[in-house]
Amino acid sequence: GDALDRCDLYPQIWSYWLEKFADDPEVFEAIKRIEGKMENKVVKNALKGDANATMSIFVLKNKHDWKDKTEADVNVRKSYGAMSDEELEAEYERLEAISKAGTKED
Repeated sequence: GDALDRCDLYPQIWSYWLEKFADDPEVFEAIKRIEGKMENKVVKNALKGDANATMSIFVLKNKHDWKDKTEADVNVRKSYGAMSDEELEAEYERLEAISKAGTKED
């Protein structure tokens, strides 16, 4: 962003550095800390109203892996075909309660 512009560096340099220094833990960690600071700056500016909200959302989604919704991975470990009607009903109620509570089963 601005920091790269001020140093007369092209925007792709960041990706190049990430790839080049991926095997150097010290440099790679420094790059990741800088990314965290950039992410925090976007969030702070958006919350203070100093940045355009739409653009802030765009940057957070595309550069910092933010999402609009919660995504849940579902793993089915039970054989529902072998369950009785009563067991299926109990399982349905259990899963419905988990879904309503918004919790994720371990």
